[in-house]
Amino acid sequence: MFLVLQHTFLSPSRSQIHALVTVDVRKAFDGVCHDHILAQLSSLSCGSHMYSYIRSFLSNRVARFRVDTHLSNPHSLTRGTPQGAVLSPTLFNMAMAPLASQLSQIPDLHHIFYADDITLWCTSGSPGHVQDTLQRGLDLIASFLTTAGLSPAPEKSELLLLSRSAYQRTHNALISLHLSGSPIPTVQQCKVLGFPLHATKNAQALHHAVRTCHSVTHLLRRVVTRQSGLHEAHACRVAHALALNKFLYFVPYVQFTQTQLNTLETALLGLYKAALNLPITTSTTKLFATGLFHPLRSLISLHHDSQIARLSLTRQGQWLLAQAGIPHIPVPTSSTPACTPAPNLRILPLPSNMSPVLHAGRRHAAAQHHSPSFSTQAVAYTDASFVAPRGSCGYAIYHPQLSAPETHTSGPYLHPPNVLSLEVLSIVHALESFSSLPSVPEYTLFSDSYAAIRHIQNRTLPHSLEQEVERAVSALQPSTVFLRWVPGHSGIDGNELAHRLARDILHRAPFIPWPTPSEDSGSSVKHDGTISLRHTIKEVYIQLRLDKRLYPPPHPSLTVLEARILRHIQLNCLITPSRLFLYKYRSDPCCPNCPSAYADLSHCLFYCPTAQQSSSYPPPSLSITTWLDWIGAEGEEEQRLLVAQAVEMLGL
Repeated sequence: MFLVLQHTFLSPSRSQIHALVTVDVRKAFDGVCHDHILAQLSSLSCGSHMYSYIRSFLSNRVARFRVDTHLSNPHSLTRGTPQGAVLSPTLFNMAMAPLASQLSQIPDLHHIFYADDITLWCTSGSPGHVQDTLQRGLDLIASFLTTAGLSPAPEKSELLLLSRSAYQRTHNALISLHLSGSPIPTVQQCKVLGFPLHATKNAQALHHAVRTCHSVTHLLRRVVTRQSGLHEAHACRVAHALALNKFLYFVPYVQFTQTQLNTLETALLGLYKAALNLPITTSTTKLFATGLFHPLRSLISLHHDSQIARLSLTRQGQWLLAQAGIPHIPVPTSSTPACTPAPNLRILPLPSNMSPVLHAGRRHAAAQHHSPSFSTQAVAYTDASFVAPRGSCGYAIYHPQLSAPETHTSGPYLHPPNVLSLEVLSIVHALESFSSLPSVPEYTLFSDSYAAIRHIQNRTLPHSLEQEVERAVSALQPSTVFLRWVPGHSGIDGNELAHRLARDILHRAPFIPWPTPSEDSGSSVKHDGTISLRHTIKEVYIQLRLDKRLYPPPHPSLTVLEARILRHIQLNCLITPSRLFLYKYRSDPCCPNCPSAYADLSHCLFYCPTAQQSSSYPPPSLSITTWLDWIGAEGEEEQRLLVAQAVEMLGL
């Protein structure tokens, strides 16, 4: 909705009148008539059971009033939706739905509805046309509210006229509107669903964003500076929850000047530094080298791209983008009917956040907890290898009646459509191999292809491959077939064996033609595209942030104090003789322990002869030869030695 407001109200030419009206409804949820709700529900053809349920939900409700010890007689309620009920907002929206369709019939009139918040605006035509268009909308709202048992509140409604050009300031006085016979007051600022708007400038939105950052920064400073304060991961989550979410609610939709963006960037940097308990003078370049934060412009771009991706996934979202004049991202659709699912196939839930680069720790933990029972069930691991223009499949089968795993390969195939088809084909071949072995009650297939399992689950495979999967699974009835995902290249024996089989056969055998029809190579994946589009955009921006990371995060075993000292070392925030000289607290930057003329942090902790004789100096076994090697080390031992060296040499 803010995208529509941004592109149709804030962005058009300043040689036009920009008028916006917010309409207030008196006691909207308490005053809507039950008969009106049921009439709208009946027009939707929802079915007799649903209609009877909602009619029973609204009927026979009574209220009594208590004054001191006096209790009134019961009063039957024929208006209002029950407070606190989950159905109440839906029922109210249902009652207001016809108003939206009626307002859309008025040319050049834009509107936003959110429960009882109604906003109208117009930005095209002469001042008289703008006034007449908005007045038609207001008259329609007043008439509709009367039929619904509601009434508008003109004294609480607001008229905002942008005054950002000489033409607007000259002609705004020509606009006057009334609601139910009462004039609507003109204001200089208002809020639309919490979005701050100002008639002349964006100062209100700027001050609101800066004030939010400063308040959360002050809160974080009070907490993280304590001896047992928040860990940096928790502090970053607090900053994101309390500041960035509110910050990004409206900032991406306001057209700030370059100076205002710099002011916002400064406030945001102060928030970032407070989360890590860093001094305000910390280098911004070093701060982003931690890989924990995005610059302001990257945050705005990420928010904008995510919004467009989210809206592109539904017809309603695509309509909103069209209203804002933004082309949606095309998502391919599939016209091939899905096969009937095999009743004996069980696909276990796919874990989220398992990217090989971004979530290596989660993948390692999943691999450590992987322990299938080879003695009671038949298990297979599948994998595929694809090096254009050829690909191959490999799989290893563990059966209770086999003393050793049974290995199989297929291929190499010439010009397979993609690696997804190879992964699915390896699953099909493993299922077919199960049929030649003694039957067991359960079969389990492990694949490291997240996409292959998701396509099988969502039934978005090419038609021929989907038929192959259904046929292979059905052949194992009445046994149950479980399909599970495992992290690849994580030390799981069966997965590593299947991976080696697929790679070895790739270059050791003559090519054979791809078995599936060629028309499947261009098949579309409707559900997969809709699911992965936003996730892909998010992961791209996370990867961009991590690509800038030069300093690893503190090891999880470090205490909060040790992690804080480590970050101060990495970002060069500790007090040294050279820094005291810079701040005019010393007459020279010389090292007090050696003849060196300049004692910065790297000298005090690594290059100074006194530091090299310390017990915390890294031993040769750690292969640390430079200062950058030490501050860039990820191991627990290296980081503990670095913290201990700083405590010893600088007296922390």
